[in-house]
Amino acid sequence: MKIEIIDFSREYSDDFKNLNVEWLQKYFVVEEADEKMLTQPEAEILGKGSKIYHKLHTNAAI
Repeated sequence: MKIEIIDFSREYSDDFKNLNVEWLQKYFVVEEADEKMLTQPEAEILGKGSKIYHKLHTNAAI
């Protein structure tokens, strides 16, 4: 399996939001501030100096 860590990409923004919403719903509650951050990660997270990374993996041999 090949694993790659990349910086935030709009291509994966829906996956980023869905994963976080699922986690919040399981352990907490999705609040208005969470929804805003996850819907607008470029402005609400990246624009404020934080980072978002994605882990990509494939079944290809390394």
